[in-house]
Amino acid sequence: MRIIFFNTLLFFLPQAATLANVNALTKVEGNRAYYIHMPDSVQAESVFTLFRKSPEEFKPLLRANQGYQKEVVWVILTLPAIQDYKEYLVELRNPHIDRVQAFIYADETLQPLGNETGDHLPFLSRSFTHRNFVWYLPAGTLSTSIVLIKINKRNSSLTIPLSIWEASDFRQENSRTLILIGICFGMMCLAAIYSLLAFFFLRTYIYLRYFFFIVTAILFLLTAEGLSFQFLYPGYGKVNDAFRIVITGASAIAFILFSVSFLNASKLSPKVYKALMVIVYLLITFIMPVPAVSTFYVQYGYILFPLLQSFIITAFILCILVSVSTYSQQRQVALFYLLAYSSILFTSTLTILEDFGWIEKLPFNIMFFGGAAEVVVFSLALTYLIKQVYAERNALSLKVTRHQNDMMHAYVQGIEKERERIAGELHDDIGNRLSNLQRILVGMEIPQNNYIESQVEILHDNVRRLSHELAPPAIHLKGLIQMITELLEEQKLVSRTHFTLQHYDIPQTLPESIRKNTYRIVQEAVNNINKHADASQADIQLFLHKHKLVLTIEDNGKGFMYSQLYAGIGLSLIQARVATLNGMLDIHSAPGKGTQLMVSLPFG
Repeated sequence: MRIIFFNTLLFFLPQAATLANVNALTKVEGNRAYYIHMPDSVQAESVFTLFRKSPEEFKPLLRANQGYQKEVVWVILTLPAIQDYKEYLVELRNPHIDRVQAFIYADETLQPLGNETGDHLPFLSRSFTHRNFVWYLPAGTLSTSIVLIKINKRNSSLTIPLSIWEASDFRQENSRTLILIGICFGMMCLAAIYSLLAFFFLRTYIYLRYFFFIVTAILFLLTAEGLSFQFLYPGYGKVNDAFRIVITGASAIAFILFSVSFLNASKLSPKVYKALMVIVYLLITFIMPVPAVSTFYVQYGYILFPLLQSFIITAFILCILVSVSTYSQQRQVALFYLLAYSSILFTSTLTILEDFGWIEKLPFNIMFFGGAAEVVVFSLALTYLIKQVYAERNALSLKVTRHQNDMMHAYVQGIEKERERIAGELHDDIGNRLSNLQRILVGMEIPQNNYIESQVEILHDNVRRLSHELAPPAIHLKGLIQMITELLEEQKLVSRTHFTLQHYDIPQTLPESIRKNTYRIVQEAVNNINKHADASQADIQLFLHKHKLVLTIEDNGKGFMYSQLYAGIGLSLIQARVATLNGMLDIHSAPGKGTQLMVSLPFG
C-alpha cells in the first residue's frame, strides 16, 4: 500500500540558510518533511549535519507548489516507522526538474540513491526508468532512514509533490495511469487521422489546421507528462526545456489558427481576427529563437514564461469573444466551440494557476481530461460541418441544375420566338409584296416600271436583313470588329439610338466560337436596347485584359430592375452563350439609370 503522500508547497525564503551557529544534535520526531534554500555548491553532508544540529533552520514542507523562484532547494524527508523487508520507493511527481539527486541516511552513513539526473542530463542517467523521478529505498531500513533530495530548478516554476510507495502498489498505479494516458492519446490520434482524411476528401483547410492542432496538443501533453523526454530524445540533455517552450507556443498557434477557421472570424469578426493574427506572429517570433538561445530562455524564464502565457491567455479570451459575438449568425458552430472550449479553458486555467503557484498541485494531470473532452466535441463539430457542407453542395447542385434548365427553356423559347418573328416577316411583308408582284405580272393593272423596281429592291433588302440576322455572311472570313461595325452601320437606318464602338488590340485570329458568340451577344444587346431601353446613346467597348476578351455595353436608357433568376429571354440567351464559353457576365441596371453589361471570356 502507499504509505505517505506529501501534497505540499515550499514557501520561498528571502535568503539561503547558512551552516553557522550549529547547535547540539536534535532528534526529528514523526513523519515530517522540511525544506531549505542553499547555494548550489553546498554538499549533502553539510545539509544533513545542519538538519541534525539546527533543525530550526528548516521550514516544514506544508504544500507542494512553490511557484517561480531562483534558489536550489533541499528537501529533508523523514521516513515512517515501519519495520518490514518489502520494497519501498520515493517518487517526486514532477518530470521537469533541471537537476536532482537523492541521498539516504541509513546505518549511520549518508549515501546517494542513484546518480544525479534531471532535464539537463540524458534520460538514461536515471537509475529508475520512469517519467517522474523515482528512487528505491534499501530494504529493512525504512524506520531509521532520512532522505535528502537536492532540487535544482532555478528561474522557473517548482512543485514538489512527494510520495512514498510500496513498490507493488506503485507499479499498479503506474499501469493504471499509463492506460488512462493511452486511452486519451488513442482518442486524439483517431481524431487526427479522421481530420486528415476529411481534408484529403473535402480539400477544406480547416481540417488540416485541426490535424496540426491535435498533433501539437499530443506533443504538448506528452511533454507535460515527461514522456517526450523518455521516448523522443532520451539521449539529449537540456533539449526538454527548449522543446517545452516550442511545443507550448506551437500548440497555441495551431489552436488559434483552427479557431479562426472554425468560427469564420475573418469575415464575421475582422477586428478580433486581426488581433488574433498579431498574437500568432508574436508567438512565432517568441518561439523561433528558442533552439538557438535556449539557455537565455531558461535563465530568464521567470519573466519569459509568464509573457508567453499572457499571449496565450489573451488569445483564448479573444476566441471566446468571437464565439459569443457571432452566436446569432452561426448558433450551432458557436455552441460546439464554446462547449469544447469550456473543457480546455477550465483545465488550462488550472494548469496555469498551478504553474504560477496560486493553487496546489493536483494529484493528476487534468490536461489529459480536457484534451480528450475537447477532441470528442470538436470531432462531433467537424462531422456536423461535413454534413452541412454536403447539404450545401447538394442544394447548390440542385439550384445550378434548376438554373440550367431555366436557361435552356429560355433558350428554346428564344429560338421559337425568333422563328415566329421571321415567319411573320416573311408572311406579312415579303409574302404580301410577292403577291402584289404576282398580280401585276399576270395582267392586272400595271403600274409604272419604277414601282416594280422599288418593290424588288425592298424585297432584296428585307431578305438580306433576315439572312444577316440568321447568319452573318462570310462569318468565318470576317473579323469580329468588322462584323460588329457592319451591324452598327445598319442600325443607323432603323434605330433612334446612336451606337459607338471602341476596341483595343483585338486580334483577327480569334477562335470561331468566341467570334460567333460575341457577335450574337452584341446583336442581342443591340436588339434589347432598340426594343426596351429608349436610349439615345449606347457605347460598346472590346479589349483584351489578362488573357480575357472583355466586352462592355452601356446605354443611357430607362433601365430596369434586374434579377438573375428572372431575366428576360434576351438576357437568358446572353447568359447561355457566356456560360458555354466559361465566361463571366455582370449586369447592373436600375430604373432611370440605364444599363451596364460586362462580359469576360477566357482567351489564350
